[in-house]
Amino acid sequence: FPFAAIGSSARSNCTGRVCDEGQASASGACASCPAGRFQDVMGQTSCKACDYHCPEGQINFGCGGTSASACTACGAGQYKRGVGAGGCVACNEGFFQSGTGQSSCTACPDKTFSDAPGATSCKACDFKCAPGEFHSACGGANGGVCRACGAGRPQAAC
Repeated sequence: FPFAAIGSSARSNCTGRVCDEGQASASGACASCPAGRFQDVMGQTSCKACDYHCPEGQINFGCGGTSASACTACGAGQYKRGVGAGGCVACNEGFFQSGTGQSSCTACPDKTFSDAPGATSCKACDFKCAPGEFHSACGGANGGVCRACGAGRPQAAC
């Protein structure tokens, strides 16, 4: 360790301050590593930069203090395009993602919909309306609604 007396094996015998993990001493005084940096070895004079470059579908999680962190998969209902920094993005309405660590979302198939961001599946367009009503178009981001049959609408369609 820096500043240790010759032959010293105990930290208490050091003549200077030895910084702990998560700290560094560039000017003689220990200071915590700032955001975006870490130090996993005791007694260092500088902190290491966090590596935020993760593959598609993954983000950097937990860097700082004593941890270099690691890349972790985006959750279901989310995606991340491209390699590098950046966060996971929720799938838009009309799309879904059931898997983790994905680089895109999938459009809801015919006769299904998702009406909220971050969907992990699509809902079926199988609504039942009351007598005298019909169900409007359903699909993508639109779940449709039940509407009263109006003039000109065949009774068989209600």
